[in-house]
Amino acid sequence: MATFGTFDLHQRSGTRANGTITPDQCQPQQLEPTMQAAISPNTTVVDVTGLPAPEPLLSILEALELMPDGGVIQVRMDEDLPPLARILQEFDYRRDGGWQPDGSYGLRIWRG
Repeated sequence: MATFGTFDLHQRSGTRANGTITPDQCQPQQLEPTMQAAISPNTTVVDVTGLPAPEPLLSILEALELMPDGGVIQVRMDEDLPPLARILQEFDYRRDGGWQPDGSYGLRIWRG
């Protein structure tokens, strides 16, 4: 069981509105073109736009817990989350992201 900081990810379950989407539920046409190119069978899409704090961070941490070896998480959110950058660095994850044409922040996360 992985634990990120004080968040025990096994205590969280279920899919919330705008929460984690499994690859088989992913509909790439809903994503901006710059994010669509990154979708693959090992990609989990997490859309946390519109969720109040701390839900975006918790949803992303939950997706990290469930990410398979060699997997990638594609996140769509309202803004970059500085605490997430520190957590990802501490647990040896890599990230690449930027502002999307629709005004959301797109972020790719993978294991370093």
